Amino acid sequence: MNFSMAFARVFVAGEFAEARFTQSRGQIKANCLCVMAQGYQAKRLRIALPMVQSAVMVENSQILYAREPALDVAEFRRVLVESGLGETRPVDDEARLKAMLSAANLVLTARLDVDGKPLIGVIRAVTDFSWVCYISELAVSRSAQGLGIGKGLMDEARRQLGPSVAISLISMPDAVGFYERIGMKRMADAFWFPRKH
Repeated sequence: MNFSMAFARVFVAGEFAEARFTQSRGQIKANCLCVMAQGYQAKRLRIALPMVQSAVMVENSQILYAREPALDVAEFRRVLVESGLGETRPVDDEARLKAMLSAANLVLTARLDVDGKPLIGVIRAVTDFSWVCYISELAVSRSAQGLGIGKGLMDEARRQLGPSVAISLISMPDAVGFYERIGMKRMADAFWFPRKH
């Protein structure tokens, strides 16, 4: 077996924690969970476990940004839930999630360049590729928030759209600071008809 030293940043029970261990790359996830279990009450860990299983970030790994028009609905749903956007999206309605993905004409992903290429971020947008692009979702798994993934996705959107296409979105209240930091301007004169269901 090929063993190597690895470092991981893991989101457990509402906190980030660092783990250092020696193990084969394929065993990092399982052993990281064991390492992180120390110091946390079993009840808190059990609640956080589904989030932790897909939240391992291996230091110095690359992020792969790509256009994925056929993104799997289960992966999309998982990142929505892990990002916190699942509270405002129809994550329990698979048919609607499929329709949301199939009707979007720009779906960009951020994947960790490790075995399995786990999805850690996604942009779903509608655009004419000429004048304007509306970003419906920018979702980044909580384990990857604060690491530049959201900015990387926005940079990829701007690269693919080009300088003649404006980008608009509606921010969640707790993400306003992020959009301001990456240079987006607030628009005071925006309007909408809310959905009824």
